[in-house]
Amino acid sequence: MQYRLIFILVVGLAAGLHSCKSPGEEKTDGSKAQEVPYTVIESGIFVEKFSEGVTDENRYNFDNQIFLVGRKFVYDYVYTTKEGVQQYFEGGRDGWNFADVDAERDYVVKELVISVLPGLEPMIESIPDYNQTLLEYQCPPNTDYTISGVIENEKNIWMHPPREALFKITELNPFPFIQIPYEIGNSWEWSLDIGSTWGDPRWMTWTGSVKNEYKYEIVSQEPVTVPAGTFDCFKIEAVGTGSLGQTALTSYFNLDNGFVKLDYENIDGSSLVFELKELIEE
Repeated sequence: MQYRLIFILVVGLAAGLHSCKSPGEEKTDGSKAQEVPYTVIESGIFVEKFSEGVTDENRYNFDNQIFLVGRKFVYDYVYTTKEGVQQYFEGGRDGWNFADVDAERDYVVKELVISVLPGLEPMIESIPDYNQTLLEYQCPPNTDYTISGVIENEKNIWMHPPREALFKITELNPFPFIQIPYEIGNSWEWSLDIGSTWGDPRWMTWTGSVKNEYKYEIVSQEPVTVPAGTFDCFKIEAVGTGSLGQTALTSYFNLDNGFVKLDYENIDGSSLVFELKELIEE
């Protein structure tokens, strides 16, 4: 089994009906959470800052309520071309191809599995001040996987999208992101520099680096039904703009289960929708 580390420029900062609520002051066991100072990087994300004496490798995992170590989030997905044709993909890395949704070949990728990992390795080996909870992204039946991260704290949740093979197209879209206060009308912004390695002739290529500006807003709170069940969610609409054009993401966030649905509008007019299929506790 192989793994591939994913780096983006901003890491230099180094089923039933469930209720949604704003981040509370208490942990789930009723005890008060330890006060942690935060800083906002230039791109607008709140990250945890610990004193030099706090070196536990799980320090960015302790207060997580959604991305708990050992959890696996299994998503169904479907890609729809700008002409309206639904597709999956087969293969991995750069050696992949589109596949019909009714293809019966065993190696066609039909789901995404995101696993929450303990500690900070191997990312900390290359980025000593890495400050995210580690996530492993796998596309069965492929056995290789990528490792990236998520920032979860009482002020915001910001998550890397999947970016294996076809999913690389999401790098140009707004990332899954919600920021307090969790209430309708709240809005915030973020930006990202994107290198040409994320391009592909099947959607768009470019030279050098481009900068996208993202604007987010919580527009409603509503029940959403996905294969894993029905969840009461905050609906977040986000738009990304840059020299290459415009992208968008409509996400549905539940405080207990995270982003249960992600609906991407891609740079080439296609769409990519992920829906939570199963939440596995280990």
